Amino acid sequence: MKTALIYSGKGGVGKTTTTANVAKALIYNGKKVLIIDGDINTPSMSVIYPNDHPEEHLWVHSTGHIFDNLIYFEKSMVRKFIHGALQKIKDINPDVVLIDTPPSITDVHIEIMALMKISTIILVSQPNKLSASDVIRTSKFFSQKCDRTNIYLIENMSFGEKVDFQIPCEETIPFLDGMRGDLLYDKFPDKYKHIADLISQSEDVLQGIQATLLFDESYGITRIEHAYSRRDKAVWNLYCKYDDGTEKLRPVEKLCFQNVRSWERVREELEDENSKAPCYDLLLNELTPERVSRLVDAFKADKEAYFMVTKAPNTEITVFPGEIGRAMIIADEKFYGVPRLKYQTAQGELILFAHEAIPMTMEDIAVYLNEGYKLQPDGRYIPTKQHIEMFYNAFGSRIGIRDNWEEIYDKFYRQN
Repeated sequence: MKTALIYSGKGGVGKTTTTANVAKALIYNGKKVLIIDGDINTPSMSVIYPNDHPEEHLWVHSTGHIFDNLIYFEKSMVRKFIHGALQKIKDINPDVVLIDTPPSITDVHIEIMALMKISTIILVSQPNKLSASDVIRTSKFFSQKCDRTNIYLIENMSFGEKVDFQIPCEETIPFLDGMRGDLLYDKFPDKYKHIADLISQSEDVLQGIQATLLFDESYGITRIEHAYSRRDKAVWNLYCKYDDGTEKLRPVEKLCFQNVRSWERVREELEDENSKAPCYDLLLNELTPERVSRLVDAFKADKEAYFMVTKAPNTEITVFPGEIGRAMIIADEKFYGVPRLKYQTAQGELILFAHEAIPMTMEDIAVYLNEGYKLQPDGRYIPTKQHIEMFYNAFGSRIGIRDNWEEIYDKFYRQN
């Protein structure tokens, strides 16, 4: 697989048009192509292509196909977008990935280079001193960040002016009267085929989501016994069977969460009234293996994830059932060692359990934004008053909505 990052220091130089036309040339050569629209705050590929699979051998990953309205994406949402692109790469297995990036150096560029391997960088420039200065600076930046990556310069909208870019210009694409970018490929197909050949000659790279191993899931617990050590100290013997067939005895001083795979067995022991450590805690009923697994799985690809609050705890921090925000996973000895969420708000961090929130995808967030959810300065997406009223009428205090919810809601928006 070849992966080319298309970049320009300034907007309006024809970078998106170049990307689309190079994709045409690659498809003409029989290649399967995925275009990643890296300009996620102001996407353009969704304007050129009406859907994410416009042609037989072409796929497009763009926020413009997900979100109807303009929205600002901060770092964690950028990473979620890139992870979505990596999942598409896995599903489609394209021959070439073209990444159309925004102008200047942004979080998008940094995150892409951190999460993806790049085989070619195409610098698109106009024949003037301002564009040349951008090329000179950014070529050095990319040389440092992407070691041993081929970097090529394409002069777009050329009209014969000689400019010293200080790096070789691999192709010049003439200026068309009327700025008719839609006619460029038909006028100059060989030029775009040449750029496509440069990309095709680069080294193959492998792309994939680097899964984070939060807990050792290579074993399950077959039996649990209460015992005493030589110093008459109570311990729990966990009989563990690993995937490679080996069995090991693991003594622990406290019976608690070990991994997702064995939580059901440990939880059963904790809830068993005949056990040596019965726990009459209603929280255990809520922390089902399915809910805990769902929480942990949300962090396999990133340290942050988006969750919808399904049950708002009674705290000084104002949180509404149905709101969506960022969270990090925490796991310590508290609450039987079961993983929990550190949910982020402008008022501070809030601890949520697995039964109090569910993971959200970018597509999920887009649906709720279309229903009127509002993005707050702290990155949360807050439901409308109509949503809260609907939740209150359906569930009331069972999901943490107080009787004076309308007063709380109005106060929240006055403060924000």
